[in-house]
Amino acid sequence: MSSSMPEPAPLEPGVEVAVGFLRLSVNGLLGEGSFGAVWSAEVLGRPGSTSEVALKEIVCQSEVELHRATIEERLLEYVGASRGDISPPSAATSRRCPSLLASEVHDLGPDCWLVRMVMTRIAGEPLSKLLDACAGDISEDQQRQLGLSSAPVVGQVNAAMSLASASHCALTMLQQLAPALEHVSSVALHRDITPRNILLHTDGRDGHYSWGLVDFGLAVETSSWKSAYLDQDIGGDGHYWPTSAWFTLAYGAEYLANYPYLLDEYQHCLDMHALGISALRTLMELWSPRSQRGDADGEWAQLAKILRLRVAWSRYWEDVDRLWRPVFDACIAASPDALNELKSSYALAGIHNLISADLCAIRAACIQLRAVAVIPELRRLCDALVVLIRPGRPRDEPPAWAAVHAAMSPGAEANAIEFRRTVSAASEVFGDPWKGDLFHSNGTVESPTAGRSPSTRTSTPVGSSVFDAALLSPHPSARGVQLPLVNVV
Repeated sequence: MSSSMPEPAPLEPGVEVAVGFLRLSVNGLLGEGSFGAVWSAEVLGRPGSTSEVALKEIVCQSEVELHRATIEERLLEYVGASRGDISPPSAATSRRCPSLLASEVHDLGPDCWLVRMVMTRIAGEPLSKLLDACAGDISEDQQRQLGLSSAPVVGQVNAAMSLASASHCALTMLQQLAPALEHVSSVALHRDITPRNILLHTDGRDGHYSWGLVDFGLAVETSSWKSAYLDQDIGGDGHYWPTSAWFTLAYGAEYLANYPYLLDEYQHCLDMHALGISALRTLMELWSPRSQRGDADGEWAQLAKILRLRVAWSRYWEDVDRLWRPVFDACIAASPDALNELKSSYALAGIHNLISADLCAIRAACIQLRAVAVIPELRRLCDALVVLIRPGRPRDEPPAWAAVHAAMSPGAEANAIEFRRTVSAASEVFGDPWKGDLFHSNGTVESPTAGRSPSTRTSTPVGSSVFDAALLSPHPSARGVQLPLVNVV
């Protein structure tokens, strides 16, 4: 709905506004990012119905941004509507993702529009808050609700789930969000799945979790993505990118066509990979070795393998954090020259090699942990992570959401064919980790471009001196930082 009325009053607590046919009372700010802000609001004059909603406001300063907002609006309408020209909404999706209730567009002048969307509000708090809380103080009430045990650490309380509880938490995330994402993928790709946009709600009972997914501001239409990826920016948080996204940042999307498995990964697996990394981070940061006794049959072997997974995870997080931070800083500073210099350095060093090797090590550790795990939910979680996490390597079969569901199914443990498929995936990493189209046996990378020219190719040792000390120095926080939304142009 477009409006030529005067610019509406700014949103603030206590203000009453009209959006479409709804009249709202604004309560408070829920969050804000690069593209807009989301407010909590109450629908007025509708007794007996759910009155609490989310109100999103976006200021679009170009037709491209307005088109992006239109895509988000259509996707939210798809989640909650049942018009004849689109398939009926999935019950699981409508519970996990917001749906559109009303919208309005105000024309503010040349190349400037104000978009307001009223959505159903998904219960819960950002998962990132819980993960950040696990690094420091957390209240006893939060511990009780989340099934946490406490252990004194240098005068503070460290949240520590048992391995079984952490596995259950991460697995329920996948079990609830994977079906919703599969349904949404028929019309759009989210492209910004991170713990910041994943909501967790608990009802106070141990192990009872409800998960939601919000902020579709970077979504792209599935029908056009197969060609539009050449012109679209890379969105989201680089901590959750697959190898193909780092390749695209360094060399450009036009060179993905030279490597079909990277192109397939970039076109189809952005959301799958980000969900897998989010689930793995949840497992790694909620579980503490302090909660592990290791006194039952098989628990010592399980402990040894999950500690190996933690080492692989820590190496990946440190690498991706120090590579992503300069990109984020260059974008925040609006410095195209600094960003282009970074891209050239990353291309010369072949940083996608490093990301791929780290992800291969994670998948190998998941496979080894799965073989000895005594916790059924941990075995299923490992199987799902092997399918979801994308290392930028050739595969015998294209990934699909059906494979994710099969891995999480209790019956999958008895499926010998599926188990052989999982074990065969280990050959990707148990052999030569640098084997592949882009990799040489001496640990060097063949660059698709040299000086951004496709006619020339060079080989550069991984970890060469193209990075300066500031770029390669570890970030002060070993845990890394959850960064706000940024678009890499």
